[in-house]
Amino acid sequence: YNMRLKAKISNVTLFTKVVQTVEKISKECVVHLTMRKVQLILTNDITDGVSVWSGLNAGTIFDDYKIESLASNEISFKVHLDNLHRALKSASQPSASEIIMKLTKKNNQPFLNFTITMHGAHHGAHSATMMQDVPVELLSPAQLAGYVEPHLPDPEVHIMMPPLRRVRTVVDRLKNIGSELIIHANMGGELILKIKEPMVEISTRYKDLETPQIE
Repeated sequence: YNMRLKAKISNVTLFTKVVQTVEKISKECVVHLTMRKVQLILTNDITDGVSVWSGLNAGTIFDDYKIESLASNEISFKVHLDNLHRALKSASQPSASEIIMKLTKKNNQPFLNFTITMHGAHHGAHSATMMQDVPVELLSPAQLAGYVEPHLPDPEVHIMMPPLRRVRTVVDRLKNIGSELIIHANMGGELILKIKEPMVEISTRYKDLETPQIE
């Protein structure tokens, strides 16, 4: 295949968090790489009715980013997220000084190769190199065309969330009481999380949240 991909991962923590979040929804996703963006895509045929179209600027997680292909310098592939997560976890060790990601091929099978340079544990100790290969299934431009970004209407409410760790704690407690969570928000800066059951009704209210203007 006439394509090249090589990048130094500069923010492995953020990359890992994005993969980890998507992995909770599905074990497999489509990764679409352009010269400027990294997108992780889940569609209804991969998941059970849930669509996810997440993305971030390539410069946020990569340095020395080089991508070339006959498809306008874009590369797309399917990947099992547990394999990708495992490779990124290896690269997240404090002793990892450099992580290079590149597209390779072995026995006609494409892989995402991670070359991780590790510092020695003691001053003056030799560094070591660890390599991990993550198998991928390359997609043609025609195959990628089947993945259409969902059209979303303009939001009626846009509100800054409270600290997500606190929200998660509240949701974890509420899910022990009911199976459905009611979310209510308004442009007055109010967010309400509520459980409503025949025998009990519990809600948590956040107020004075920011409602930034969205162009």
